[in-house]
Amino acid sequence: MYKCTSLTNMSKKYSIMFILSCTLCAVMLCSCKSSPANSNTAASFQLNRISNIFTANEYYKYDRAEAFSYTDYGVFGKVTVSLVYDTKTNMAGVQFRSNLGGYNLLMNDATRHALADSVKVYLSDFDSQKLSKKKRASYKIYGQYPCRMEWGLFAQAASNYAEPDVQMGYMFKGTSPYFTLTVWETKNLVRQVTTSNDEDLQTTYLFMTKDQAEQLGSKLSDAAVSAASSKAGE
Repeated sequence: MYKCTSLTNMSKKYSIMFILSCTLCAVMLCSCKSSPANSNTAASFQLNRISNIFTANEYYKYDRAEAFSYTDYGVFGKVTVSLVYDTKTNMAGVQFRSNLGGYNLLMNDATRHALADSVKVYLSDFDSQKLSKKKRASYKIYGQYPCRMEWGLFAQAASNYAEPDVQMGYMFKGTSPYFTLTVWETKNLVRQVTTSNDEDLQTTYLFMTKDQAEQLGSKLSDAAVSAASSKAGE
């Protein structure tokens, strides 16, 4: 019987950034109280300013799904991911938070097809009890394929990007074999020379149960992305 477990992890850099961001938002919101007569107008103006800060990447969100990752509290737990479509590149993927950071993991058609194939293999291995946590078998790679990874304090305003490979496979957490999307640490392409490792992409994971993996594969299928493309163009 497979069971779910939890681990802990925390990013100091994003913790500081998150606190500063919350402080900024609080100051901006509180500042609208200085003019009671125009409080409604002022509040609306301040909220629009905050929204503009965090919506630089206007990808079309067409669905949602569930997965597991390291949450903003540094705990391994359930997260909600948005399915997004980029009208400029025709890439589709997932937008999510992990370790106080926001990420856009975008895939071209070939990588999405590879995801569908990898999910099928995982489901077959799961049903036939081929998933083993013994020795090196506790982590298995079905393949790795090109992607675009964007990151920042908020995914909607991610200003950093890289073009690494995303690994698809499974990983055990305790006695639970999760289907896993892994993007390993890689250089930030925004800066030719990074001054610290904090500016580069840190290793990022998305974990899925059997049902979640099947659901994600379906929501990134050609049919789903084609429908999203049509709606985004309306």
